[in-house]
This record gives sequence, C-alpha cells and structure tokens, in this order.
Amino acid sequence: MPHRLADMTAWNRSLQGMFFVMGVAAASLFARMPEVRELLGVTNSQLGFLLLSFAIGSGTSLAMSGRAIEKWGTRPLMMFGFIGLAISTVALGAVIQMGSAIGFGVTFLVMGFCGGIADVTSNLDGSALENKMGKTIMPRLHAAYSIGTFSGVGVGTLGTTFGVAIVTQVAALAALTAAVFLTARRWIPAGTGRHEHQADAPKAKQASLFKNRLVLWLAFGILGITIAEGASNDWLVLAMVDDYHVTRTQGAVAYAVLMIAMTATRLFGGKAVDRFGRARTLQVTAGIGVVGLLTVILSGQLWAAYLGSALWGVGVALAFPLFLSAAGEGENAARRVSFVASAGYIAFLAGPPLLGLVGQATGLLNMFYLLVVFIAAAGFFASAAGGRKTLAVEPE
Repeated sequence: MPHRLADMTAWNRSLQGMFFVMGVAAASLFARMPEVRELLGVTNSQLGFLLLSFAIGSGTSLAMSGRAIEKWGTRPLMMFGFIGLAISTVALGAVIQMGSAIGFGVTFLVMGFCGGIADVTSNLDGSALENKMGKTIMPRLHAAYSIGTFSGVGVGTLGTTFGVAIVTQVAALAALTAAVFLTARRWIPAGTGRHEHQADAPKAKQASLFKNRLVLWLAFGILGITIAEGASNDWLVLAMVDDYHVTRTQGAVAYAVLMIAMTATRLFGGKAVDRFGRARTLQVTAGIGVVGLLTVILSGQLWAAYLGSALWGVGVALAFPLFLSAAGEGENAARRVSFVASAGYIAFLAGPPLLGLVGQATGLLNMFYLLVVFIAAAGFFASAAGGRKTLAVEPE
C-alpha cells in the first residue's frame, strides 16, 4: 500500500479516470435507444425486459464480489471488470448491428456483470484511499462518473446526428475504457480489500452483516436516496410534460438542471463533508432534497420547478458516495461495501419502475410524495455514516 503523498495523488487521479470511463460507453448507447429498438425489431415492453438483463448481471456480481475481493484484492478484479466491460461493450454493439435480440440480452447481462465488478472494486479502492489520505474524495470520484455519463450521451447524440454505426461508436469508447484502465492500473496498489483470514468461518461473517445495525442503516440510507435519484432519471421529464404541460425540450431542461446541480455538489461537496462530517452533511442535503421535491410537486410554476429540480439534485448528490465511504471503514470492508452497494443498485434499478405503477394510478407528481419519504428516511439513517475524516497521511 503506497503511503507517500505523490503515490496517493497518482492513485486518486487513476481512480478519477477509471470512474470517468466506467459508464461512458453505456451512456452513449442509451442515447441511441430508439435506434437500438429499431435494429433489434422489438417493442418498448420487450426492450424493457431485455434491459433488465443488465440489472441481473450487475446484481449477481455485486452479491458475490465481496468474498472475491477478500480472496484476491481489488486490483486483479478491476482487470477482469474493466477489460470485460470493454470487450462485452464491443460485442453488444455487434449484436445490435446484427439485429439479435437474444444476443443483446445475453451480452447485456455479461456487460452488467463486468460493470458491477468494476464499480464495487473502484468504490472500495476509493474508500481505502480516502481513509489513507484523511480527507473526503469519494464525491469527486462520483462526479467524474457523472461527467463521463454526460460525455457518453454527447457522443451518442453526435453519432445519431452524423449517422455513425452503433458498433463503431461503442467500439471506439470501449477502446478508450481499456486504454484508460491499462494506463491507470500501474498506480493501483495490490492487496486492497484482501483479507488474509477469510477462510475462518466466512459464513458467520457474511451472516453478521444482516445483524450489524450500522451496516443495515447504511444500506437503508443508500436505498432510500438512490430510489429518489433513479426516479429523477425515469420520471422527472415525463412529470414536467404531463403535469406542467410543457414541451419535451422544456422538460429535459429540468433534468439537465438536476444533473448539473448534482455534479457540482459532488465536485465541491467534499470540503463540507470534511468540515461538518458525513452524517451532518447528508442530513442537510436530504433536507434540501425534500424542499426541492416539494417545490416541484406544489409550485405549478416552470421557473420554480427548475429551482426545485436543482435542489433535488443537491439532495441526492452525495449520498451514494458517502454511504459507501462509511461502509468501507472498519473490518470486512469488501463485504460491507458490496452489501451496501447492492442495496443501492437494487433500489436504483428496480425502484423507479415500481414507482411508475404508483404514478400510473395517482399521477407522477403525487407519486413524488413517496420520494419525499424516501429522502427523509435516508436523512434519518445518515446518522450511521459517521463524522469527519481524521488525517491519516504517513510521512515520507
């Protein structure tokens, strides 16, 4: 484990690059979903079913990654995750171009599996580096992911505009993913997350997570906030169009405002965390998110809805990285991060579609009251996230 400041700076920059490329290829593909649907020859409902394969793959890898990290450490699993993600992305572009719906489902499942491993190992490394540096860096890492997602959407939009073949687009971004990882991995230390005595009653250790009040509170907290974050992706634009009676472009502006606010909060929120502590920061931002959601629900004015969307973005920005940061402290860090991340991803992927059923019956803005409850609950469980970091940098 490196201990010099220069080593930790390089480790940090490497992780930022890896977070940036982690979702860029997939985001570029999602920007071209209408074209994907046409090439595969499927309906919206059939496409939705195929997209679930990614959730199945990522959920599977998240569930099993904790024990694998304890055995081998994060670095070799990062290699598997990122290179597998790049290869499966190229394969996905190829099967889309071939028009194979079955191939899409299978390849998307593999892509989700590799992406889940890349995600949890990168987050665990980020938490380990954060503990070593003695200051909060996880929000900035997740900001890099958000910026990468923006970039991927931009590339996908340009690909549609200029008629670039999907397989060409994703192959280029997959090559970028592999190149960034292979360049960055030299600064990733060996042994992070490895547990030398994982063979000693592993089942008992795994079961203890369900009996550990701290870990459960972190899981409940991340679950609540990621439902609210995921719902913004799926339902904010539709709520603006249906209930505010604005154009799709005006509705998309609300989502863009939310994403900009969320990214900015992740970029600059670390200093607030270091000053006030994780729990206090999460409680304050949850309160801001509640105010933002209520503004969107109740205002009836477009400008106020944009303001509420920005506050909503601030409210959900820091929770995912900070709850994972807290999970990465103490013994069995790999399993704790894997456990809490699994709760977050299950909520992010499965929660919004279920909320859509409620929205169908009550209206989307009325459904948003449930999000108010989820964010408020996350603020309550935030007390488990702990306080400020303590300086842990070793002298050179």
